[in-house]
Amino acid sequence: MSDLIFGSHDSEEKRKQLYSYIWKPKLHLQKGAWFWWFWLFFIHDESTEKTFKTRQLMILWSTKRDDFIQCNDCKMYMKETIDFDENNNEFVLNGAHASWYYDNQHNKMHEDYILETLKFRVNPKERKLISNGKQAFTKFYEKEGKYVIEIDKKDEKFEFIAEQKNKSKYVGPNYSDKFFGPFEVEGLRIEHLELKGSYSNESSRESYDFVGTAYFQRILVAAPIPQWYWGIYHFPDKSYVTYMVSFLGKEMLKGNISNSISLGNPLFKITHDLTYYDYNQDKIYYCRDLSVDPIRVDHQNYKHILYGKDLDLEVKGYCESYSNACWHFTKSIFDLPITSHLYYNEYPAIMKELVIKTKDKTINLKNGIGNMENTWGFLI
Repeated sequence: MSDLIFGSHDSEEKRKQLYSYIWKPKLHLQKGAWFWWFWLFFIHDESTEKTFKTRQLMILWSTKRDDFIQCNDCKMYMKETIDFDENNNEFVLNGAHASWYYDNQHNKMHEDYILETLKFRVNPKERKLISNGKQAFTKFYEKEGKYVIEIDKKDEKFEFIAEQKNKSKYVGPNYSDKFFGPFEVEGLRIEHLELKGSYSNESSRESYDFVGTAYFQRILVAAPIPQWYWGIYHFPDKSYVTYMVSFLGKEMLKGNISNSISLGNPLFKITHDLTYYDYNQDKIYYCRDLSVDPIRVDHQNYKHILYGKDLDLEVKGYCESYSNACWHFTKSIFDLPITSHLYYNEYPAIMKELVIKTKDKTINLKNGIGNMENTWGFLI
């Protein structure tokens, strides 16, 4: 979600409350509801300053209240989603942990780096989440005001340490909870964190430390899933750009009725905004009427052509991806012998250019490091 409320932590007490929300699962999920924690890491390497490409790793922990759903080759049964272990004061979630990893050095996407169902535990008091699966052991916890994410996958180990050094209200945590009749969409996110960490591989004896940036979100979607185009981009001066266009259109038929349907600039938009945060001014530029036109570059990559106008500004720009991970969700339509399909695509990407024109100046941004998403199809 992009349409969050900036400045939702104007008091220190409210800020602390929002940080505590990170560790509180949403209870009593309605049928079909989706709840997740999501981290995206931009790992700089020796070529990043020249190419603006990074190693990237995404990891999430998720639960979805459905009798059955399939993601790629992973079958998931999550009718009962959340329980509480009174002996340990922990929530036990029936769900999955999942990750993709893009190795920039070898230009290789590991699409199902981790993808398995399991029960994972969340302890709000100790501020930790632990999942111990057959493919990997993963852990997310807070230590001395920093967020630590550990991945232990056979011979490979990652440790990420993310710290929100900039406490601006525009960086987060920002929160919204919106109701549309019986439906609810809740979001909390931190747009930019400083990152350091380490990687090791016992088989290859490779090991290295790294730096970069990170992005975090905790999301509940208790509503029909629309299609969307999204992006988050970090710049060297600690500024960021993010945008979101969620919509309903012909793209819901792609992968269901026909694979030949092309993505386009949608007519019926639900959200359609872009935010540029200027770190040096601690100021945001906000466009409330954004259009995103996805243009296919090759068999897996896309450009996002951006254009938008607001009362006092105009934005134009484009982003281009250089790799792709796709999670293909399949679900039966009610009890019928037919299925619905949703394709969730994430792309390591570069914001090649963004021009923001206001009444009194023009801002030119180039080569933002980031990630974008295209989602098509639908689930019933």
